[in-house]
Amino acid sequence: MGFKNKAYATVWSVEKGKGNFYNVRISTSKKNKQTDEYEQDFSKFCSFVGKAREKAAQLKERDRIQLGDCEVFSRYDKEKSTEYLTFMVYDFEFVDVRPAASPAPEAKKTEKKTAFEELPEEGENNEKDEDLPF
Repeated sequence: MGFKNKAYATVWSVEKGKGNFYNVRISTSKKNKQTDEYEQDFSKFCSFVGKAREKAAQLKERDRIQLGDCEVFSRYDKEKSTEYLTFMVYDFEFVDVRPAASPAPEAKKTEKKTAFEELPEEGENNEKDEDLPF
């Protein structure tokens, strides 16, 4: 799937950056149709900024996320003859979020009524009353 908007990714590490960002190592995979196995197609450290930075503090290893707004910057250093790529993530959504443990629901108590309790109250219209001879 690669590094793109709406891609699903696995988080491998989360580190607070020296600035106003988090360094998060993520990877993405896609299914090889011939072998029916998943193959990694992207694995890099990404800078989580903006809304993603706020959420990144809650991330832990092996969390699954869906990337939102993101982009890639490249910068070429002539002196070193090297190209630097920066992967920026501005927002993401948690995937497979497990809700906080909640108490088990109480079993519903079904009270069985006796035949006497099931009788209609005096004055209530009952279909069976029409069949009575008196």
